[in-house]
Amino acid sequence: MIKFLMKCFQKSDGSDFLQEDLSNCPVSKLCIILEHAMPYEGSSELHALALKSLVDISSRQPKLVSSRYVNRLLWLRTLLGHVDADAREATSRLLGITSSALSSTAALDLLSELTSTFDQNRPSRFENYHGLLCAIGYITAGCLKESYVSLCFFHDTISFAVCLCHFFATCALHESLVHSLFA
Repeated sequence: MIKFLMKCFQKSDGSDFLQEDLSNCPVSKLCIILEHAMPYEGSSELHALALKSLVDISSRQPKLVSSRYVNRLLWLRTLLGHVDADAREATSRLLGITSSALSSTAALDLLSELTSTFDQNRPSRFENYHGLLCAIGYITAGCLKESYVSLCFFHDTISFAVCLCHFFATCALHESLVHSLFA
């Protein structure tokens, strides 16, 4: 059903979908359908498809999507640890798009919250780290586009991301070594 709805959306020119009241236009209703396709017990493939569809919608209607999810950042943040990599990446993109509707201080606060999650030194799943790292990248790109980020802050964020990538590469190397020794 999602694939059919998205094909209909892509075939349209989009002008007939938008109205004065963004909360009641057909695109908003499509977003609601996609949100309802992601119940907690739903399959990871369905979640990924619905999230990727929201990203597709945001490529044509970025203001509608960003204004719709600006008050649902907590919900999006919980999806950053999704078991499906495509779902994590789509969620990260949505967070990046949504950050464009935030004020400069709110966007920088969100970025600081996400980076501080790594400093808490609590054990976490790889999926959480991957989702956070992707989100940090998309939000940083959005902040750079809007000129919210100073070069110093940008440098610190990139250095942090590089260290994190190095850590993951080391973990993957250790894991593959252990698998090869005991296989």
